[in-house]
Amino acid sequence: LAVHSDADWAGEVPDRRSTSGGLVELGGVLLTSWSRTQKSTALSSAESEYDGLVSAAMEASVLRSVMSEMNIQVGICIKTDSSAAKSFASKFGLSKPKHVQLRYAFPKQLVQEGIVVLEKVNTSENPADVLTKPLEESKLKACLKKIGSLRVIDKTLEVNIVEIGPEEKQQEDLFDHLFQYFVA
Repeated sequence: LAVHSDADWAGEVPDRRSTSGGLVELGGVLLTSWSRTQKSTALSSAESEYDGLVSAAMEASVLRSVMSEMNIQVGICIKTDSSAAKSFASKFGLSKPKHVQLRYAFPKQLVQEGIVVLEKVNTSENPADVLTKPLEESKLKACLKKIGSLRVIDKTLEVNIVEIGPEEKQQEDLFDHLFQYFVA
């Protein structure tokens, strides 16, 4: 599972809460995305980005668990444009109140157990940016092009339907299996 995570620190003007956004892809196909106002006011951009990383880890873990129940084993790679959030998730120990410690410990545990791999990605290359704040048209199109199953035609958004060859047959079977699981 490829997971992209981003946050816009203190972007909500009335209360200065941050917005987290992210998306999960499997084989270049978008499975889910989210954009949420964070519940508490972050005191730094690092805290805001880490809160977004926590949400990304939770979303990916749920999908991984569902797939595991179907005997499909997948890894998780979370991509963030925040060096601070990546570093924080890789370090031991916390110096925050207990309720914050529990929430922030979740991604650390996944990294330490080898379930999640964290990657640093440039801000300009992070498609989750589209889920956290208004963007200029060129930046919006660039982000949408990075989401494998979407494409922009003029000013409309379409699902990209592609013909698959024999090498993608196994991937097609996986998606059919997932689809049948959720529809049944």
